[in-house]
Amino acid sequence: MSDEKKTPFVRPKDENFDVPEAGRGVQNNEKTKDEGPKQNPLVIVAILASGLVIAAVSVFLYQVLKSNQRTVIPTQSATEFPVQSSETPPESQESEGQETTVPPSGEQETTVPPTESTPAEETTYAEYDITIQDVTYHVQDGYAIVTKCKVKTTLVEIPAEIEGWPVRTIGDNAFNGNTYVKNIRIPSSVTAFGDYAFSNMGLIHEIIIPPSVIYFGAHCFDYTSGQVFVVQEGSFAWQAAKNNNIPFRIGDKFSFE
Repeated sequence: MSDEKKTPFVRPKDENFDVPEAGRGVQNNEKTKDEGPKQNPLVIVAILASGLVIAAVSVFLYQVLKSNQRTVIPTQSATEFPVQSSETPPESQESEGQETTVPPSGEQETTVPPTESTPAEETTYAEYDITIQDVTYHVQDGYAIVTKCKVKTTLVEIPAEIEGWPVRTIGDNAFNGNTYVKNIRIPSSVTAFGDYAFSNMGLIHEIIIPPSVIYFGAHCFDYTSGQVFVVQEGSFAWQAAKNNNIPFRIGDKFSFE
């Protein structure tokens, strides 16, 4: 046997003594749990400050956008004011009375004088009276009016036109007091009977009234009896005869033809 003495193992008392890896991890985890997370107060202050800055910038941009909004004013209706076409810019429109310059390609500019608009001439009509076969007509405004009938025959046929002017009206008192006429034909050019047009005629037979007549004047047939309206069904004269109990028949000819 050797005379050397065995030295027993003594654990050093150094605080920095290495702990095995397994044991070290357990100790670190316990220490972390005990301490908990720590935040820097400066970071929190910086976050709050940046939020306030963002809010202030947003309010400022909103005010700028609101002040720049365009106010739309409704325009007047097209019937009151003409609306300029959007196809032609105002700069390209030429004021009245200015010369228009038309530059042809490859040539010198040619000055074209403006065209002068000629105002429309008003149509004037001669106004006069004319008597044909004891029937007097007054011509005015391009048509004729029967003003007096002194015919001493039993039959009168009013023409549709006189000297090219259409006969439009049997005027006031046109046949008033004529006791000779018993049968009257009205043309389809006539549209109205005037006041007292056929009054005081005594006893007459037939009046052919076309559907073109749409107006009877006041007292048109006063003191005239026995008349028979020759009318078309549904016309103004047909309705007037029914409403006033005037004898009528449907047709367009005299009964003796």
